[in-house]
Amino acid sequence: EVVELCHRRIYKENLESLWDGEAEKLPTLETIEAKLFDEEMKVLHVTQDGKFTGGALVKELSVKARHVEGSSNLNLAAPAHHHPGTSTEILGTTTVGYIDSMASEEKTQSGRVMWDFMTGMPFICLACHSILRQKTVDFWQARGMRHMDPSNEKDCTAFRQLVMVHTMGKVICELKDLQEALPKSKLPLFVWVPSRFTEEDE
Repeated sequence: EVVELCHRRIYKENLESLWDGEAEKLPTLETIEAKLFDEEMKVLHVTQDGKFTGGALVKELSVKARHVEGSSNLNLAAPAHHHPGTSTEILGTTTVGYIDSMASEEKTQSGRVMWDFMTGMPFICLACHSILRQKTVDFWQARGMRHMDPSNEKDCTAFRQLVMVHTMGKVICELKDLQEALPKSKLPLFVWVPSRFTEEDE
């Protein structure tokens, strides 16, 4: 059900506007179904009044990161490395949630339900490659996701700082390392990092 809905809402319904009507450009149902056999892939399934209304495929990924020991003060202006003697950095990984596919039936609010569930999962951030449909981009941005370009130094700095604030200065993760861990895509990258300062969506 989840695969069929995602294939229909993301691809088939946007065939003309996003893929110039060329059906051969679309991934097949089988391609999406194959993702279900990935043990890192979580499947979300929403029902309302016994009727299936939304679903998502969320992949758990490990991303290279540095864990800072003994860092009590958070210096966001500092470069990615620390001076010897002030703290110890341990190379390791952190866990990120990659939204591979997500779709819902119109006017069911299932997208918001899935988003609220995903933001409660134990990820340092959520990331996705969004299709270039304005309504979809608006949805991600309304949730607090930001378009981030790993080749843009300002975006790299912003991501590093967001992660440091979220982890109270204990984890340093680079946007380029996040990009390397994600599936390759030509679509724009959107990223959400939890923040205590984020206003609740009205």
